[in-house]
Amino acid sequence: MTPEGLIGRSVEFVYADETYLIEIVDGETLRWTRTRGESVGTTDIERYVWSAIGDHRSMITWIEASGLGLSSVIDLHTGTLTTHANTDRDVFVNTGAVRQIG
Repeated sequence: MTPEGLIGRSVEFVYADETYLIEIVDGETLRWTRTRGESVGTTDIERYVWSAIGDHRSMITWIEASGLGLSSVIDLHTGTLTTHANTDRDVFVNTGAVRQIG
């Protein structure tokens, strides 16, 4: 799916310990809200970039105000989610599920 197909829609990023609602506001802005885990209700608006990397897979990347950088490969067809994150000089991978909800 293209980012244009998701504008005005929402997806959920579901990880083992936390869940986020990702609302695609327009072609360059998203709003994320933590809906499960520590600090439920935390939210912010970020600029993002989006690239199609296969028939059903896309990558979305943004940097949060805290400096946390996130690059997520999502497959809305299979519901798989793989996020590479970096903060300071630490990097990690977080896998989970993604689903379109609106």
